[in-house]
Amino acid sequence: MKISKPLQKVLDEIAQSDSLWLKMNPQALLLHQWAETEQMPSDPFDIDVLLRQGLYSECTEAQWRLVRFKFPDLLALNEVAAYRRITGDSPLEYAILMSLSARAEWIAAKINWRYERETLWGPLMLASASHDRLATQRLVDHWKVWTDKPDNPALVPITEAIVALIENNPAELSAATDKFRKSVGSYLKGLQAALVGIANNHPANFSDGMQQMLKQFRGYLFNEKTSALINPHAQGLFELVRVFSPECAAAFDAQQGLPWDAEYSEAIRNLSDIQPELAQLDLPEDLRKPLISMEALDWPPDNRPKK
Repeated sequence: MKISKPLQKVLDEIAQSDSLWLKMNPQALLLHQWAETEQMPSDPFDIDVLLRQGLYSECTEAQWRLVRFKFPDLLALNEVAAYRRITGDSPLEYAILMSLSARAEWIAAKINWRYERETLWGPLMLASASHDRLATQRLVDHWKVWTDKPDNPALVPITEAIVALIENNPAELSAATDKFRKSVGSYLKGLQAALVGIANNHPANFSDGMQQMLKQFRGYLFNEKTSALINPHAQGLFELVRVFSPECAAAFDAQQGLPWDAEYSEAIRNLSDIQPELAQLDLPEDLRKPLISMEALDWPPDNRPKK
């Protein structure tokens, strides 16, 4: 990847932060975070104890260790992924990090009843960007069984539209875009415009929406320099559109520079499914089952208050 002088300055600033995460490949990062769960004190006010008392009963120690597992938050992970993508120039590693992020969100959504499930459009885009078929299906399945009242109703039709794209359902896509709200921010307005362009088969409108997403991404991330280097949502939407509407995909300039990753967009076409790459990660079985195999999390019935 060609690195301009302004970009190199940003990368140098990040390198000086001496962040441990930036030096870790995906496997090392996972093992580091998993090891952290062994060192957490058994404090009665620890979050897992509060969860144990208030939400669930009779969880196994392995389950509670998974609750304590703190995969880097999405903003930090996006920073790591973008930095390592540019400095290491490995499209495959970038795909793995996006995939792991989507899977970590699935775990969070399954075990945390406070999770705002209408935000699943984000991890769905990451799973699509990394060609993670298994995570995509697990996230879609979780979305479909969710019946709670949303905390942010404006995001519901966006997630519905992404699911319709994944399932190649034009009627559902049109129905979802008809429910879009004007109350969302500039970045999500760009996403909505792109989705409407797809639904109406207007390639130029799709391209304009994508360009707005790329332009507004840094503001969406509260002006974080590093995290905004590459827009994974745009990469994911484009992968979906390449299948759903080749005409719309052809209207978008897929050779432009950052925050669009043209090299990644080309490279990911040679990867049909990320699962075999993830299967090579050497992880403890208690982490491998939910994160790599994505086996059903058999949690005891929760005792949460009903909404």
